[in-house]
Amino acid sequence: MVFVSRNPLEGIVPDIVRRIDEGRKKGMKVVVVDPRRSAIAERYADRWIPVKPGSDSAFLLSLIYYMIKKGTYDEEFLMKCSNAPLMIYDDMSSTGVYAPSLLYEGEVNGRRARTAFLYLMKEGEKVYPRVGDICGVKEDDIKYVAEGLWENRPASVIDDGWHTSFSTDSTYAWMSALIVNAVLGNLDRRGGLVFSKKANVSLVERKMEGRIDRVRYPLSYASFQEVYRSILTGSPYPVRALMVVGTNLDGRDPNSEMVRKALSQVEFMVVVDVMPSDVTEYADVVLAESTYLERDELPLPVGWTLESWVDVHQKALEPLYDTKPLWWIILELDHRLGLSNDTYDTLDNLR
Repeated sequence: MVFVSRNPLEGIVPDIVRRIDEGRKKGMKVVVVDPRRSAIAERYADRWIPVKPGSDSAFLLSLIYYMIKKGTYDEEFLMKCSNAPLMIYDDMSSTGVYAPSLLYEGEVNGRRARTAFLYLMKEGEKVYPRVGDICGVKEDDIKYVAEGLWENRPASVIDDGWHTSFSTDSTYAWMSALIVNAVLGNLDRRGGLVFSKKANVSLVERKMEGRIDRVRYPLSYASFQEVYRSILTGSPYPVRALMVVGTNLDGRDPNSEMVRKALSQVEFMVVVDVMPSDVTEYADVVLAESTYLERDELPLPVGWTLESWVDVHQKALEPLYDTKPLWWIILELDHRLGLSNDTYDTLDNLR
């Protein structure tokens, strides 16, 4: 297992640590790619690879190039389950045609084209000879990771990250990490990158129609960048008010310049959080939320575990200060806006 700039031992999902312990007992190897010798590198790593800060995507792109050149990729999986064989014109537009092999190039409608997989290899080719200068690693590090992943597939995986927008190359780094998993053919296979299945529990009816990110990206799970774009352009419809709950948008999302410009221009913003952060500086109103030890929470499905869980929080003590649980805040707003007859107290009485 390969962890890139992530340290679960100091994170919020203890179950991962338990699984690492179980895996190590069964002979699982661990590689940590991180500028610092983190707790997971110190405790578990068979090899710690200290890349230069901000060079994750270059390291992963070099890894992809090495694997393609060595022929260590799952051709059957990529041909069947990905757009790797899609033919792309030189101007990067799609031909809509799929090639008979992954590294194919030729003409489509009289224009030169090559597969997306071949384009990917060419991008890696630009980086791989300079990986030492860019990343501060040895070619043997690339070889060690690539061969270890391939020899143990499908029970081999690059961790898919957590809070992954901290630097200018983060988006490309995690795209590359997911591509490596696809190249291995390990997606949703035992030992690979398994897609968790949430419990089918819902306390409210979810309505996706008209959601702003689905206008431009109808297949997207979520693209909060569209909120910023709408604040700044008014398209596809204007966003004039924003409620931010438990997250620091200014430190979370890429394209910081656009984020800060949008946060400065939105007409009204409410922030709900347990502590101040960068984003509270932009808020018109800050509502102080109780900490997790001070609040009961409604049962919700957990989406980042292998098994399907429903999570219930029960408070350990009463709030020390003038704070309220998020559910109380949301339900009280619904009630005062005339959107619901229920309040937190009336729902609490149903227990």
